[in-house]
Amino acid sequence: MDLIPGFDVFLYTKLTAMKNTSKILLALAGGLALGAAIGILLAPDKGSETRKKIKDTTRRFGEKAKDKFRETMNSASDMRSKVEEEVDEFI
Repeated sequence: MDLIPGFDVFLYTKLTAMKNTSKILLALAGGLALGAAIGILLAPDKGSETRKKIKDTTRRFGEKAKDKFRETMNSASDMRSKVEEEVDEFI
C-alpha cells in the first residue's frame, strides 16, 4: 500500500532520467578527452611541448569534471528538496 499513490513511479522516473543524463555527460566528457589526447599526440611538436599540452589539457579536463560533478550534486540536492516539499504538502 502506497502512502502517496504514484509517488514511487514519479521518483523512479526522475532518478532514471538523472542516471541517463549522467551517463551521457560522462560519455561525452570521455570522448572529448580521448579526442584531445589523440590530437595532441599526433601533433608534430617537440616532446616537451607535447607533455605541456597534455598536462594543460588534463588539468582543464579535471576542472571541468569537478564542475560537472558539483552541478550534478546540486541538481540532485535541489530535486531532493523539491520531492520532500511535495511530500510534506501532500501529507
